[in-house]
Amino acid sequence: MHVFVGDHLSSTLTDLLRSFRRQYGPVVRQRMGAQWLVFLFDPADIQQLLFQYEKYPLRPTPHLMCAYARRNNTPLSMAFQNNQEWIEARRPVQELILKPAAVSKYFREVVDITEEFLKHRAKGSRHFEDTQMELTRLTMENSGMFCLNRRLGILTKDNPELLAGVQGVHSLLGQSFDCLPVYSLFPTKFYRDFEKVYTTVRLATRESLAQISEAMTLKPGEPCLKDLTFTQQLMLDSRMSRDLVESTVTDMFIAGADVTANVLSFILFHLAKNPNVQKTLFEEINQRCKNNQMNESTFANMPYLKACIKESLRLVPPLRDGVRRQVEMDTVVAGYHIPKGTTLVFCNSVISSDENFFPDPLAYRPERWMRGSPLRRTIHPFAVLPFGFGRRNCIGQRFAELQMHIFIVKLLQRYSVSLESSDEKLPFHYTIFATPSRKFSVLLQKRKNRNV
Repeated sequence: MHVFVGDHLSSTLTDLLRSFRRQYGPVVRQRMGAQWLVFLFDPADIQQLLFQYEKYPLRPTPHLMCAYARRNNTPLSMAFQNNQEWIEARRPVQELILKPAAVSKYFREVVDITEEFLKHRAKGSRHFEDTQMELTRLTMENSGMFCLNRRLGILTKDNPELLAGVQGVHSLLGQSFDCLPVYSLFPTKFYRDFEKVYTTVRLATRESLAQISEAMTLKPGEPCLKDLTFTQQLMLDSRMSRDLVESTVTDMFIAGADVTANVLSFILFHLAKNPNVQKTLFEEINQRCKNNQMNESTFANMPYLKACIKESLRLVPPLRDGVRRQVEMDTVVAGYHIPKGTTLVFCNSVISSDENFFPDPLAYRPERWMRGSPLRRTIHPFAVLPFGFGRRNCIGQRFAELQMHIFIVKLLQRYSVSLESSDEKLPFHYTIFATPSRKFSVLLQKRKNRNV
C-alpha cells in the first residue's frame, strides 16, 4: 500500500496511477511532502466515501491561488474555498444557476452564437484547421455572454491577450501541482507569469461588472428579478461583496471557456473518427429536430447524443486525477484505517479505462450508455464522474451541456465530419483538466440539400 513516486518513470499522471493500481491494488497510500494521499481505484469505495463526507466536502486549495489572493487582497471564489466559507460563497450562486429555468433562458442566445460561429468559422471552409482553438472562440463567446453580460466579438476578431489569459490560468495552475510552492514565500517568475494571465481575466471581469452596474443604475424603478441575468442577480445579492462577485464570475468565465472547449474538442474528434456512430447520431438529430427546429425541451429526448458525450468523457476524463476529498474524521476504507486530514483521490481516470469495469475499454461505444443495453447494467454509477458529485459538483454543468448539445446538433445538421486519417490518434495531457497535446484538424463535408 505504501509506494514512492521515485520508483516509477511514467510519462503521465494517469499512467503513474494505473501502474499503482496494477502493482498495489485498489487502495494506495503515498506521501507527498508532509501530506499523505490515498488513491482509490474501486468505485464502490468512492461511493461509500462520497456519501459519508458531504456536509463540508473538503478539497485542497492550490497554493498558487492562495498566494495570488493574499498578495492582491482578493477573496477566493467558491471553487477554492472550504468549510463554512465555501458554503457562504457557493449558496448564492447555486440558488441562481441550479434552478430548472436558470440556464434554459439562455437557450436562444447560445443558438444564435453557435449559428454565428458556423457562419464565420466554418462556412466556405473545408476544415477546422486548429479545432481546439476554434472551439475556444465559441465557448469564450458563450461564457462571455453568460458571465460578463456581453458579447466579446471573438468569433470575428482576435483578442490574443484575453485568450492567452483564459488558457494560461489552468495551464499554470496544473503545473503548480508538480513543483514546490516556493512562490508562496516570494514572487518567483512562475508566480509572476500566473499573476499576469489571471489578472488579465480579472480586469476584463471588473470592466464588465462596472458596465453592468452602470446600466442597472440608469434604469428607473425596482428591477424585476426574473428579467435579470445571472450576473446581475449575483451583484444585487447582499451576501456577495463586489470583490467576491468578481472572483466568482472570473473563475466561472475561465472554466466555462477553457474546459468546455477541451471537452468539445475530444467529442468532435471521437465523432469524426467513428463514422458509424456519427451516422446514428445524425439519424437521431433528424428524427428529433424536424425541419431543423429545436427548443429547450428537444435534448430531453436525445439519449444517443447524451451517450456520445458521456462516452467521450469516459475515454478522456476531464479532471486531472479525479475528485479529491479531505477526510473529516477517522474512517475505514477496504479494511484500511484512514486518519482524519488525509486527502483522498478518487481515480476515475483509471477506473474509466479499466477492463474490469468496462469491457473493451479503449473503444468508443456510446451504446454502452443506452437504456436497455446489457453493458449499461454492468456500469457502476460511480465509475465515471466527469462533473464531480454531490454538493461540490460542477456548478456550471448545465450551461456546459447546453453549449455542447446545441453545437453538436447544429454542426451535424450542416456537415459530416471526418479526420485526415482514420488511424489518427489524439494524445492529451492534463493541466488541471484534460487538454489536447497537439493541434488537430477536423474535415467538414457540406451535407447535400441542407438549407440551414
